[in-house]
Amino acid sequence: MVQNVKDVIGKSRLGVGQILSRAWSLWRDNFWTIFWITLIVYIPVNVILYFVPEPQSLGDFRVYLRVIQILEFFIGILATMAVAFFVDARIHGKSLEYKDSLKKSLSRWHLLIGTGLLQGLFLLGLFILLIVPGIIFSVYWSFTLFAVALRNEKWKSAMDYSKSLVSGRWWSVFGYLLAFGIIALFVTGIAGFLSGFFFGFVEYFVPRNIVFDVISNLVVDVASSFFTVVSVLFFLNLESTKMKKK
Repeated sequence: MVQNVKDVIGKSRLGVGQILSRAWSLWRDNFWTIFWITLIVYIPVNVILYFVPEPQSLGDFRVYLRVIQILEFFIGILATMAVAFFVDARIHGKSLEYKDSLKKSLSRWHLLIGTGLLQGLFLLGLFILLIVPGIIFSVYWSFTLFAVALRNEKWKSAMDYSKSLVSGRWWSVFGYLLAFGIIALFVTGIAGFLSGFFFGFVEYFVPRNIVFDVISNLVVDVASSFFTVVSVLFFLNLESTKMKKK
């Protein structure tokens, strides 16, 4: 049971290591709830991916990545937000089952998608104009979807809410996001390698099938869920310290 909200989200800016450490404790202690959320959402995603032809060229690989991006945006976002709802409730000492977390995520799915598309259009315009403005506002709007899910913001107001958290500390937030991104690539890369190695070995004895592929990808999805917890804690810490500054 969380004794004090500030013990988790911090009374001041947390360092990268502190956020990772506290996120690890939350992820580990609530593993099965997060696991079930991930399982329910990502089984259909991974089943769809099984039927997408394996890329044979650079063009095929780009198409494959685009399919993954679309599935993540329209379906995977449900898991991300369900975990966010659960973690936020857990930090504040409230009980929230995985079913309730998914229901809350579904109830705001249309706003998440709509706001995400609006943000995407804005960023596309900025990147078309110049690369630098696109990068700048990508960081400013990094927490837009958490604003939609956890703060009942929507559309442009959610983007503005995210920007208000980052304003005055853009370089710091960029550094944190870069660090988390690199660590996430490393961890999920290891998870993918180990999973692929294991199922590659099993295929010497049993023909490849959809179950192997789905489980193999699920290992990476579960590892990735840890970084959703990291992102939620970072969001809450930024929010808390911004309010304190005001």
